[in-house]
Amino acid sequence: KMLAIVGKSDFPVYKLTLGSHGDAKSGYTDEFIIHSSLDFVEAKMSKTNSMFLKEVDTHLTDSVYCYLTAANVKFLLLIDSKNGENFKEQFFFDLYELYVKTVMNPFYEPNTKINFPAFDSKVKELVKKYFAGMF
Repeated sequence: KMLAIVGKSDFPVYKLTLGSHGDAKSGYTDEFIIHSSLDFVEAKMSKTNSMFLKEVDTHLTDSVYCYLTAANVKFLLLIDSKNGENFKEQFFFDLYELYVKTVMNPFYEPNTKINFPAFDSKVKELVKKYFAGMF
C-alpha cells in the first residue's frame, strides 16, 4: 500500500509506504502499480473535469485512487479494494492543503522531492486519521 505525489512530468516528488507489513519486493510492486496507473489517470482526465478521479486502476485486491491538482500534480493512493467503501475524499483535500503550504515554502524548489520532516509527519497523521486500522 502506498501514497505518491507525482509532479507534472510524472516525477515522483513524494512517496510513503503505508503499513509496516510489506517487504522490499512488495514495495517495488506497489511503486510499479502506481507508475503504471498514470496511463489510466491520463485517459480518465480527458473524460472529466473533476479533480477527484476516484478509482483509476485495480490490481488483484488493490485499487489506485487519484486526485488531480490544477497544476496537474497527481496524488495517488494504492489501498486494498475491499476498503474502498471506507475511502474518504476529504483525505485528498487535506493532503492538497498540506502540499500547497509546502510548495509555497521559499526553501522548496519546484518539481523536486519533498524532503521536509514536518510534511512527512503531517501526512502520516492524515493517514492515521482517515485510514485508522487499515494499515
